[in-house]
Amino acid sequence: MSELTEPSFFINKWITFIYKRLFFDRLFNAIFASTSLQLGFLRTFKGLDKGVLEILFTNSAVNTVSIGSFFATKPQTGLLYHYALMLLVGVFTLAVIYFIL
Repeated sequence: MSELTEPSFFINKWITFIYKRLFFDRLFNAIFASTSLQLGFLRTFKGLDKGVLEILFTNSAVNTVSIGSFFATKPQTGLLYHYALMLLVGVFTLAVIYFIL
């Protein structure tokens, strides 16, 4: 087959005509690509990252630490054997976590 009768030759010429003559790429970018980027920005960045993730993880981490510190101050009576008991419970917990996981 000669080069002029191959299907790829005509397809390449057609694509070149569409892109260079009709500015199809600019039209596509103006209509579809920029709209998709704007929707993605509004949905994922503003809605998900600044909304849901911040509420679930940042605020819940602060609440967890404040509740944990509230309960951690309850067994502190000032007696030495209470501090020794808490130390042993902490070491035992870390050992269990280390050897199980």
